[in-house]
Amino acid sequence: MDEKRDTSPEGQKRLEEVYNKAFGEHADAVRKFQEDHAAYHFCTGMWTNELYTPFAHTEAEIQEIWNKVKTNNSPARLDAVRKAMEYARKYVKGKDYTDFALLDTEGNRHNMSEYIGKGKYVLIDFWASWCVPCRAAIPIVREIYKKYSDKVDIYAISIDQDEKAWRQAMEQEKMEWNQRYAPDEMFQAVVEPYSIKGIPHMVLIDPQGKIAFVGHNALLLTSVLDNI
Repeated sequence: MDEKRDTSPEGQKRLEEVYNKAFGEHADAVRKFQEDHAAYHFCTGMWTNELYTPFAHTEAEIQEIWNKVKTNNSPARLDAVRKAMEYARKYVKGKDYTDFALLDTEGNRHNMSEYIGKGKYVLIDFWASWCVPCRAAIPIVREIYKKYSDKVDIYAISIDQDEKAWRQAMEQEKMEWNQRYAPDEMFQAVVEPYSIKGIPHMVLIDPQGKIAFVGHNALLLTSVLDNI
């Protein structure tokens, strides 16, 4: 860090612009190398890791990755790719959503299917009062709510075991969008279908009930929403 760096709002904005440009150019260079040398051991490992991102690849894209790496001369690495392809096909992009039960703020039981297929996208945000990254993402979710409410319905689903803590967090955060509750037995029913390994875990479902996005990064989600 340069102690003499311009810390004014204008300076911060210039720094952000330069950083984003450099970060984008670096990402493009890495992707080009990966595409040009797909069967290199290092690149094969990168493709393998990518395949473990749930709901990120269509069947055609999964097959395209295999076509790129299949000339790699390491049986062990190719076995790793095949295993990753099995995972990717289990969580293929565009797969139908899985229905599940949840509770509203009055304690009434509902199914998620009641809210899907109504002509809008549905964003499901699994979170908890004790989850620091979840709480940090709430301002971004609030911006999504304000900007995209005409085409996206948001359902924040708490997995808190302490209902009192959930209600207190809702009050503290002033969450204006739909609030639901999934205690342990309800949450466990969706862990495997949605490949939930941590929270926040965001699932975007299109008006036809197909999974359009899954991830932890609310900022990345906004870029997806910009294109729908």
